[in-house]
Amino acid sequence: MSKIVIALAVLAMAVGGLGCGTSKTQELSRDVVSKPGHGADKDSLFRSANLSKALAALDKKSGGQKLLLFKIESASLKTMVTDGKSFTNIVVTKEFNATDLGATGVTTGNPIAISSVEPGAPEKIVEALASKGITLKDVDYFTVLAQGGKTSLELFTLDNKGIYQASLDGSNVHVLGSVPSTSGASSLQDCIAKAGTDANAIAKCATG
Repeated sequence: MSKIVIALAVLAMAVGGLGCGTSKTQELSRDVVSKPGHGADKDSLFRSANLSKALAALDKKSGGQKLLLFKIESASLKTMVTDGKSFTNIVVTKEFNATDLGATGVTTGNPIAISSVEPGAPEKIVEALASKGITLKDVDYFTVLAQGGKTSLELFTLDNKGIYQASLDGSNVHVLGSVPSTSGASSLQDCIAKAGTDANAIAKCATG
């Protein structure tokens, strides 16, 4: 789990550093900002048709590399991809423009194929939570969790409506921590959720 935390911290720092770059990166920084409550917009990446195009743009930009980490927000897809030796951060906007932010370091974790992410999964997960009053407007972001040899999607909601986990295809939706999992997984993800995009706070989650 510490590898996931480190990866999140690296990604947060990479994206957070956009605002102090060139005019091009500053423009990108504005484009990737996801405003709360816009998950149900027609151009939201939570919608399957849009996410499909974003994933295609990511695959093309990465040259077929694999995912170490991704975070789906309504306005952007923030990822870390690897060629098996090193990794890089790629951000895709809701206009399907992909930008390689670069990175330094060596690959850790268990990468997955971009094609293994089902574009319809976010909507499928939210549909399964309709009885709880959760809609796309209530979604903060989706991310990936790899633990115990399994990879799953997690949904983080706005206004403390819960954190949910599901299979990569959007099935088997349940509250995070409601099924047997690696010890400490739930508390770690709660910590990450509270940390937001603060890289230092995310890093502290690894050490408790």
